[in-house]
This record gives sequence, C-alpha cells and structure tokens, in this order.
Amino acid sequence: MTFPDHAYNALVERLGEDYISRDPVMMHSYSRCFTSHRIQMPQCVALPGDTGDIKEIYRLANIHGFKVIPTGTHLLAPCEPQSDEYPYVIIDPKRMDRLWIDEENMTAVVEPYVTFGRLQTEAMKQGLTCYIPSAGAQISVMANLLFNGWNM
Repeated sequence: MTFPDHAYNALVERLGEDYISRDPVMMHSYSRCFTSHRIQMPQCVALPGDTGDIKEIYRLANIHGFKVIPTGTHLLAPCEPQSDEYPYVIIDPKRMDRLWIDEENMTAVVEPYVTFGRLQTEAMKQGLTCYIPSAGAQISVMANLLFNGWNM
C-alpha cells in the first residue's frame, strides 16, 4: 500500500516539505530495526519539530485514516508496521532536541533526542551533574528512562 496523496499533502502543509518524505531512499533508511531480520519499508516518515506537530500528525491520522508509529533509535520491533493493510507514517522526533535545566531545583526537562552526553555537558556548565547509564552517553535520556527505567 502507498501512503495516500491527500494525507501526505496535509502533513506537508503542517510540517513543511523538508520534514515529511515518501522518498524511497529515505524509506530504506527506516526499513530495519535492530531486533528483526525482515525488511519492512515504511510508506512515509515525518520529522515533527515540537509536541504541537505530533498532536497534529495524530489529528490528521484520525481524519485521513492512517496509522502512526513513533520511533527513535528504531531498536525494537514495535517500531515496525505489523501489516501492509493500512497506510502509516513513522514519526522520528530527531528535530526535538531541546533541553531546559532548572539549576535551583536541580532538574532538567528534555525532548526525545537529548543525549546523556549533552545533558551532562549542559549540567556541568551550571555546576551540576547527572548519571551516565552503562549504555553510554550517546543514547537518548528519555528513551533510556522510558525503557523500563534501566540504570537508575
């Protein structure tokens, strides 16, 4: 199944041409996950810039009848579509990499693509520190903490 033009055009209108794609070369880069040997080519990939974009993608999915698969590192099988019965879009939040540090309360708010290395760098500028999990400083803070809270 191919991703419908009306749905694609609605996504382009919201995100802009640079942040939505059906290009076969781009789709191939999202075609495998770490835990699976099968190749499943996505039909469309969207790169939201903020939570407003994500909400709009889901709103458009309800209107136009396509499925949404959020991903990050594309490590796990749930990142793959399980059927070609429906059109779907993969959401890759790589543009969402902002972070805010509250020095007084020693807390940070991070978006999905903030790594532990980047968080540690910014924390140290304010005299703070954070732990780095055994998976390494290059991984997403949010993904690591959401994945069973490992290395806490």
